[in-house]
Amino acid sequence: MSNSEIEKPKRHEYSDHQLGEISGLVKGGLHSQAEISNILGIPRTSVNYIFKRYQETGTTLCTNTRTGRPPKLNERDKQILKRCIEADPNLSYSQHLNLLHKAGIDISRHTLIHYMDELGLRSNSKKDDNNNSPATL
Repeated sequence: MSNSEIEKPKRHEYSDHQLGEISGLVKGGLHSQAEISNILGIPRTSVNYIFKRYQETGTTLCTNTRTGRPPKLNERDKQILKRCIEADPNLSYSQHLNLLHKAGIDISRHTLIHYMDELGLRSNSKKDDNNNSPATL
């Protein structure tokens, strides 16, 4: 099995209800972390982490914001993309990608379409980049 086939397990997300159950049992003080783990069927390490967060912040809810993946295009790049498409909406996606590449913006076809949708833009081109124009079908 290669490294590309091995996937890191995703972090389990507990619902507000589950966190409330843990919180209630923690606040009650009648059960150890191991007992709470057994009662709720949640790994002891998760109960420990949630208990620690409760002690530090006073809540079991996660207050950290997740940044996620940064956007591929910044506002300047979006404006260049918008001007490029508005200048000649009849170009194919590949032609738009070539123009953007010349402007120093390297994105995939999928990303181009995503940002066109986000900006409310549509290419007027009748031809598809995969040579599936009506003449070749």
